[in-house]
Amino acid sequence: FDCLIDEIDGTNPSTEISLYNTIWLVGTGLVAQTPSSLPFCMPVRFLLLSWWVFMLVFISMYTANLTAFLTISNLGIKLKSVADLLHQNDYEWGLIGSRHPETLLLSNMDKVYSRVVKEGKILDNLTIALENVREGDFVFIDESPVLEYNLRVDCDVFSVGSEFQTFEYAFGLPKHSPYKTLIDSHLLKFREDGFIDTIWARWSSVSYACNQGVGETTTLDLDTVSGVFYLLVIAIAISLILFLVELVYASFHDTKLDKDLTLSAALKRRLTFRKGSAAYRRKQDEPMTLLCEIPDQTNNNE
Repeated sequence: FDCLIDEIDGTNPSTEISLYNTIWLVGTGLVAQTPSSLPFCMPVRFLLLSWWVFMLVFISMYTANLTAFLTISNLGIKLKSVADLLHQNDYEWGLIGSRHPETLLLSNMDKVYSRVVKEGKILDNLTIALENVREGDFVFIDESPVLEYNLRVDCDVFSVGSEFQTFEYAFGLPKHSPYKTLIDSHLLKFREDGFIDTIWARWSSVSYACNQGVGETTTLDLDTVSGVFYLLVIAIAISLILFLVELVYASFHDTKLDKDLTLSAALKRRLTFRKGSAAYRRKQDEPMTLLCEIPDQTNNNE
């Protein structure tokens, strides 16, 4: 018999871009492996390539930041605040007596700050304090502007932790002074014009000699990696645009093949084709129909 078998869609489900295979593609991109199945159309390939580039950059940044963090954690000073001085035995500390920092710490409601003053050394002047710091294993507590100015050319001494107990500087004048209004107005004008910030940056800037071969450190936070996420969003948008362009072009090509088909109808057919094709493939589990041509047995005695 010459049998004609009804053709069933022979698409291999393992190479189909379904949800299951999409998760596999994304997973292979995470571990920088080559997937076993690749998309055919250009928009999906562009999107997949953008995802691989995104993960490559992100993992590289995270690895570099993690390596730096582990190295600094083992070699750096682990003092993050003034309170940490009370719970360690590696460093001594002190501050200059009869100055505003001492008074501010002693009058604080938090007893931790008063303990720092009472258990630390009281130094005579700034020169002695800086000499103790340079000798090693000593922490000096003072006003940030004073430290920044005196250490701007000293590459062997650096500040640790963050600022605490912030306060404003002011000029002292006699009570009911006629110059108060004049000085206040000029200071306000200088602040609005940015003159004070310019002068402060000039006098507190670190010497170039301390910056040779030293770069600024940046933590891996959301602001640092936001540009990578922006590029991924842009890649998704470009992929959607490419998909729409490809869909319109294919639908326009369908109208050329079928003169009675409008562009809107071609677009609708293209959009619904995937759904209909999936429903057709589900019929593969049903028994196949064999269409057979039986020969004429009129003159056959068998």
